[in-house]
Amino acid sequence: MPNPEIKPGQHFLEAERQIIHLMLKSKDAIGELMDDGVSSDFFDPHHQPLVESIYGEYVSSNHKRLLTRQTYRQLLTDKKVRGDMMASLTIYDKCFIQAYASPNDLGSLKKILTEGYMARQCHVLFETFRK
Repeated sequence: MPNPEIKPGQHFLEAERQIIHLMLKSKDAIGELMDDGVSSDFFDPHHQPLVESIYGEYVSSNHKRLLTRQTYRQLLTDKKVRGDMMASLTIYDKCFIQAYASPNDLGSLKKILTEGYMARQCHVLFETFRK
């Protein structure tokens, strides 16, 4: 049964947070998503920088390291993301601490992620057509 506190469309964001939570905790989750061709474009724009950083850390370490909060903070500092650093770290914290998913849920979460991506793409196409 859907959670009445989650607004329509919010279930896509919640699924994204759960997937990111798994990616912050498990190299296997990152590997599976990459093998399936799930890029950062599948995620909402405010999650994309974090997902790109997760993938970047994983690839640059030859699949040996996960992205930590400290490493993410350093990446943001290196990119000179000053004003948005707290917002970016808050997104990291929401995914790492507040979201939770079992690794066994990754299959169903990927389906929801794909649905959310398709919904955003359809919206863009309809808006373009309308104009």
